[in-house]
Amino acid sequence: MAELPFELMLPNSRAERADLILPSFRPFEGVIGAGETPIFRFEVVESLSEERALKGELLEEDTNDMGHLRLWRATEGFLVETSFDPSNRPHRMWMSEDFSHAQAVIDWEDLRLREAVTSLIRVLYSVAVIAHRGVSMHASTVMLDRAGYLFLGSSGTGKSTHARLWGEAFGAELLNDDNPTLRLEGDGVKVYGTPWSGKTHCYKNLGVSVRGIVRLRQGAENRFRRLNDLEAFMALLPGASVVRQETTCYESLCDVLSEISQQTLVGELVCRPDAEAARCCLAGLKNEKIRINNP
Repeated sequence: MAELPFELMLPNSRAERADLILPSFRPFEGVIGAGETPIFRFEVVESLSEERALKGELLEEDTNDMGHLRLWRATEGFLVETSFDPSNRPHRMWMSEDFSHAQAVIDWEDLRLREAVTSLIRVLYSVAVIAHRGVSMHASTVMLDRAGYLFLGSSGTGKSTHARLWGEAFGAELLNDDNPTLRLEGDGVKVYGTPWSGKTHCYKNLGVSVRGIVRLRQGAENRFRRLNDLEAFMALLPGASVVRQETTCYESLCDVLSEISQQTLVGELVCRPDAEAARCCLAGLKNEKIRINNP
């Protein structure tokens, strides 16, 4: 995924359930080539050692589409718990300090087992990819003329709606509707599909060069503005997935986002949910003038 291999390991007795638990990962399945080093190994185990299960400082706690998540420092790494139902036993994951290895204990009887396991892998991936000049973004992404465009914004802003409008107006193809990966490669930025696409089943093992990133804001009119380096960085930061209370990880994320903001065009679009908003956005990214019929 994003041209970075990783390993997922289930107990032999549960291996036949891999496709049922992780169906969205099927397009990304492959064999790790000779000389390739996985960026992490995610291993499902029966239990964690006493040392790895010991909770230290609580770093983060949040409830979102990945369930109720809690993150602690552990004696030798980090400990994550997630649950979708408070009456169920939480799923637990230990991660090493460098995020190269994780062990997870999961409740196989949980009716939301699929969401829980994919959430744990997503947490691990989002921190491991940073060391490889990548970042997991909360965004909707389309492809047009072999280039990628990302739409950022808080929940309910209309990212998916704007992506759909690009499809209707220009024939753009959806790459990912919730959690694509951005990577710095050479002197440019690429965006990749992932197994995490929100409520939209769009799991494409593809990557294209980024031509524009736009933060959306709802408004009564359609208006596009290009952002300078600092504004661009600040527009990207809220959409990035990371352990923000871990200093080294957060500083590495900021370095990656700073480079991305300098190497690609970032804009802000105040918009209505209409076709004209899509035309205004694309024209702004291309630095073209367009007649906007605002009320």
